[in-house]
This record gives sequence, C-alpha cells and structure tokens, in this order.
Amino acid sequence: MQSHLTKLFILFFVLPILSCDPNSYITKKQHFKDEYTLLKVEAPKYTFPNNQHKNLISISFPKQNEFNLQLSNTSCGGKYEATTDGDIKFYRTNCYTSCCETKWDEYVLTLLKNVSSYDDSESNKLMLFINDNNYLILESNSKPAISSR
Repeated sequence: MQSHLTKLFILFFVLPILSCDPNSYITKKQHFKDEYTLLKVEAPKYTFPNNQHKNLISISFPKQNEFNLQLSNTSCGGKYEATTDGDIKFYRTNCYTSCCETKWDEYVLTLLKNVSSYDDSESNKLMLFINDNNYLILESNSKPAISSR
C-alpha cells in the first residue's frame, strides 16, 4: 500500500514539476517603480542650445507598464514596455508638443520618444539610450533603506 502511495505522489506531484520548461513561466518583462529626475542629457546628435533654460523634469512609474512625465508646468503619461534584456519603448502616450511650455520640455520629450534601451545597473540611476552616443541619465528620488546595526 505504501509503495502505491509513493508512486501516486511521484506521478501527480513530482513528474509535472520536472517536466515543466522553465522558459515558459519565467517572465522577461521589467517593471520600474521609482520616480526619477533627469540628471543629464548626453545627445551630441540632438543638440540643445546651452543658452536655453533647462527646467526640472521627472518621470515616475505609478503602475506596472505605465509612466508619468512631469514637465515644467504640466504632466502627461502613457505606457511602456521593458524587458530584462534592456529593451524599452514608450508608447500610447498623451505627451505631445502642446504639453510643452519650454523648449527644454519639447527637447526631452522628443528624446524620450526615441529611447530604445535602458541600463539600471548603477545604483539609483537609470540610463535611457537612444543609441550608443545619445542617452538620458536619470536619478532615483527614492531614499535608500537605512540599515540598523
């Protein structure tokens, strides 16, 4: 009797686990949760005049696959898709040049729409790449957790 129960256990519980393909249930999606402030723009291909005013711009990710962009006096948002391989795209956005009150707003919005990849390996930083030479560096507004000793 004990041997039959063991065989049934293996048949119904262990065998399905062993036969699962791990690629079928491991997601490749990346979700962001922090709020980031634009720290630096490195975009020699898309130059911005140095004599122009540069206001504070931030981006937050309030829900999975959603983003909010805070420009000088307005905010807009939309959807994004990111993978754990570093690909990202922003789409279904209500961010248009009509939302922009400054040339800097319009410039950053244009760059954001051309972003194709990201790197978040550096602590509290998010780099959004248009290509190898053109990218945005954002810094997380979240405070790191305080460790108690």
